[in-house]
Formats: sequence, C-alpha cells, structure tokens
Amino acid sequence: MTGRHKNQGLNFRPDPDLKERFKTATAHAGTSMAAELTAFVRWYVGDTDEIPRRVTNVVKHHI
Repeated sequence: MTGRHKNQGLNFRPDPDLKERFKTATAHAGTSMAAELTAFVRWYVGDTDEIPRRVTNVVKHHI
C-alpha cells in the first residue's frame, strides 16, 4: 500500500533552524536524519554502548 509505513512515526518538530542544521550535518556525513535519530535512540535506551558519531562544526549556530 502506498503511503503506509511499518511503524508509526514520532511527532518530533524541532525549531526550523535546528532542523536545517541537523539536515545539513547529516547530509555532510552521508547519512539521514532518520538514521541518526534511530541510532541515538538505540544508544539512549541501552541497546548499544556505541554513541553515534557526529560531524563537528558543520554549521554554526547563531543565537
């Protein structure tokens, strides 16, 4: 079926600036936002001891 997913999605809506910086960082790392969030959640709940690596200083945050 088109438009159906195996699992129900999370309702996660970061502010637009954070979302764009995350999108840029994951693209720079050659991955996706979904893959990185899943990896972080797996680490957070203890499924793995390997914290996801991150690309540093890809996009600067200006407050």
